[in-house]
Amino acid sequence: MPDKQPTVICCQRKDSNKNSSVFSDSDPYVSDEGSDYVPDTNTSESSNIETIFTEEYNITFKASKSDSCSTCNSIHVSLRAAKAKIDVPKIEQLNTELDLHHRTAQAGPKAIENRSKEVSENLGTYAITFDLPQTLPTPKLFTGPTFYKKKVFCYNFSIHCLHFYMWDDSTAGRGADAIGSCLLKHFEMKDIWGEKLVAISDSCGGQNENWSLVAVWLRQTALG
Repeated sequence: MPDKQPTVICCQRKDSNKNSSVFSDSDPYVSDEGSDYVPDTNTSESSNIETIFTEEYNITFKASKSDSCSTCNSIHVSLRAAKAKIDVPKIEQLNTELDLHHRTAQAGPKAIENRSKEVSENLGTYAITFDLPQTLPTPKLFTGPTFYKKKVFCYNFSIHCLHFYMWDDSTAGRGADAIGSCLLKHFEMKDIWGEKLVAISDSCGGQNENWSLVAVWLRQTALG
């Protein structure tokens, strides 16, 4: 077998029980000299790459999963173990837990839907949704040496209707004080008023669910 073999990134086997090698001595993707094979994009051969992987090697490609629910993952792992042991009571218990978890997860979007309807029907109600997305390393480079270099991290606090508040880690962190400052600045700039304020965010304790943010909401309530 040649020394150098191509690497398939982010792939999933349709049938992991098949005892077959993905790359063999007669692999069309490795040349006789051992260098990586690069198909000619001007020929029909490049259009058959997907067919070769899916039909001959039984491999399919898909986007990698991220931000999956840890509770769902834990229950699914336990379910597979219980099914392997044919533990019927355990399977029923886990299915009940999974159903309850799904119902609880659906309560959030339902509450947002109800609040949105309330805002559209009541002009005295003001609603905002806000979030602090993933930090942005600056500059964004992909060369090897930059992996070991210290980068400046930028934060982008976003509020619906395209309002963004950005700062870097030399100015402030991303804790409750920074989030509260952005919200107060937003209320000041937009001159927000109303009988009722609805704020929708995720349940991050360090940024949203804490006493500092409670003080912000109490202040806005007192100011009207």
